[in-house]
Amino acid sequence: MKKLILLFMVVILSVSGFYTYGFNGFGFGYSLSWGKYSVDTSLEEKHSSRMASMGTIGYEFGIKNNISMNIGLAFSRKASQNSNFDFFLSEISLPVIVKYRFLSSSTPYILGGAEIGKVISHRAENASTVYDLDDITKSIDYGLILGVGAEFKLNKNYSNNCLYIEGRYHMGLVDLDETEYVVKPRMIVFIFGYRF
Repeated sequence: MKKLILLFMVVILSVSGFYTYGFNGFGFGYSLSWGKYSVDTSLEEKHSSRMASMGTIGYEFGIKNNISMNIGLAFSRKASQNSNFDFFLSEISLPVIVKYRFLSSSTPYILGGAEIGKVISHRAENASTVYDLDDITKSIDYGLILGVGAEFKLNKNYSNNCLYIEGRYHMGLVDLDETEYVVKPRMIVFIFGYRF
C-alpha cells in the first residue's frame, strides 16, 4: 500500500510541472456500485449483483486539446452474492484513466483506462457467520475501466471548478481465487465528484 501511495505522489509531482491544456486539477469522488463476481461455470452457486461503494481522489491534467489523463487512488469495496453469502472484497487501487471530450469545453466525455490494486481483505458473510477468505485470495488485482461522464462548471471563468458524474464499468482480469475456482470481480460504478 505504501508503494502505491508513493507511486501516486511521484507521478503527480512529475506531471504537475508540465504545461497542460486547461484540465488540470485535483478532484475527489464517491460512488455507489453494483458488483458481481464472474465465476467459474463449474460452480453450482451462481452469483448476482450486490451494492457496494468506492471513494476516489486524483489529479487530472490535459495532454491535448480534448484529451486529459486522470491518475488517482481509489478505495473500493467490491461485492457479490449468492444464495448463501454476501462477499466483500476491499482494496486500494491506482487507476489511470484517459478522457476524451467531444467538445472543446469540458462535457460530455468518454473514458478508458486500467487499474492495479492491493487487496486489503476478502470475506464471505451471512446473518450468522463471517468467513475470512484472505488465505485463498490473491493479493494483487488489476483490470480495465470503460465509461462516460459529464462535468458541470460552477464558475465559467475557471475550468477546474466543477461537479462531475461518471458511469464506469470495471472489469477485473485477475482470477483472485487461489483454489480450483475462477473468481473475477466486475463492477458498474456511478461516481459523483468535485474537481478544483
